[in-house]
Amino acid sequence: MANRDQLTLLKQGVPVWNAWRKEHPDENIDLQGADLGEMGLENVNLADANLRDAHLWNAHLRGANLQGAHLQGAHLRGANLQGANLRSSDLGDVNLKYANLKYAVLAGADLGGAHLRDAHLQEANLAGVDLGGSDLRDAHLWNADLQGADLRYADLRNAGLQGADLASADLRFAKLKQADLTGVNLFAAAKDQWEIDGVHCAYVFWDREGKERFPKDHDFRPGEFEELYKQLPTFEYIFEHGFTPLDAVVMARVVEAINEQYPEFKLDLVNFDKRGDPHATFTVVHQKDVETAKAHVATAYERRILELEVQKSQLMDVIKMLGSGGITIQTVGGDVTIKQAGRDIVAGSKEQRAITAGRDYFEQVQDQAQVTTDSTAQAGD
Repeated sequence: MANRDQLTLLKQGVPVWNAWRKEHPDENIDLQGADLGEMGLENVNLADANLRDAHLWNAHLRGANLQGAHLQGAHLRGANLQGANLRSSDLGDVNLKYANLKYAVLAGADLGGAHLRDAHLQEANLAGVDLGGSDLRDAHLWNADLQGADLRYADLRNAGLQGADLASADLRFAKLKQADLTGVNLFAAAKDQWEIDGVHCAYVFWDREGKERFPKDHDFRPGEFEELYKQLPTFEYIFEHGFTPLDAVVMARVVEAINEQYPEFKLDLVNFDKRGDPHATFTVVHQKDVETAKAHVATAYERRILELEVQKSQLMDVIKMLGSGGITIQTVGGDVTIKQAGRDIVAGSKEQRAITAGRDYFEQVQDQAQVTTDSTAQAGD
């Protein structure tokens, strides 16, 4: 039941409401079940508000701050939420049919089971959003950021996804019949059992940055994308000693290197899974390439891990030397000078090799920050 005093205050207009919220930042906002349909609420501050089951159909919420708001079961059909901040909000099972969410920020929001049919989500930020099982039929998602989004079992039939970033998104069992996938980035997206009958697609991107168009110099002929990617040959690599975020970084680089050397494989890292034996799943375009690609993955990955172990050992040598005193490292204009007891350490010596390896190891570990949300989330499934 909505707080009557707060509801009365809100109906006095956004300037009055926002001023009151600024003066009372710690006040709990309870507008549960409130009838706010067709109200002018542009730029309103409803952050962290309880709006469960609220009636907001056709409401004017352009630029509104709804960060962290609780909107479960709310009615937002036809609402104008263009540019609204819905970061980390709970929109589970919300009715957003025909809503305008252009440029809206929904990163970290829960939209599981939401009704988004024919919603306008052009250039919306949906990175990492839970859209599992959502109704997105006929939705407009041009250039939307869907990196790492959970779209398992989502209904995207006839949706417009042109230019959307689906890198590391989970598209397993998603319904994409008749959808337009032209220009989407599918780097490391999980695609097992996706339904892509009759999709429209001129070209896609498979690289992390979304710069390498495929096909490179022509468009897919009608039906070609479906033929190639409806159900691709797969194989797994088992991590015998367990899986860490660093493995995701290494594997991503391994895939890029193999695709540069063997572009005909079109090797794709589908997902990581630590259930049972921790493993990574890969696809290639042709069955005949499965065993060869699998061997290349195993060889390249294990070689790189061995190199990192050596660098780690050498880094320990650096730490010991620094701990014993007498070692100084000077950097001038990008040149590194290493001295021991006041004298330069000769290039190529054990000490300099160890320090160089240690620096390389640190850089590799720092790259863990680039691991996508999807890789981490799937490893935790």
